[in-house]
Amino acid sequence: MDSISNSSSEIKVGDRVKILFPDNSEKLLTISTTREVSPQNGVISDECPLGKALLGSKNGDKISYKVGENSFTVKILAVL
Repeated sequence: MDSISNSSSEIKVGDRVKILFPDNSEKLLTISTTREVSPQNGVISDECPLGKALLGSKNGDKISYKVGENSFTVKILAVL
């Protein structure tokens, strides 16, 4: 069993998620509560636009989110 990718589980607070951005960059993010946010260390809030969009999604999903007037689409590469 592949312990690196948890493809059947929905993303929740505390999960680490590998994301592919439109510029083909990949980032490993941890979804946390607002008290533990540290963007420079890859820890984002469950209340920020990307964090909200990730919650409930699964490995392989493409999700869209907005920041101000700008829309972005990212792909979930792995849920760790």
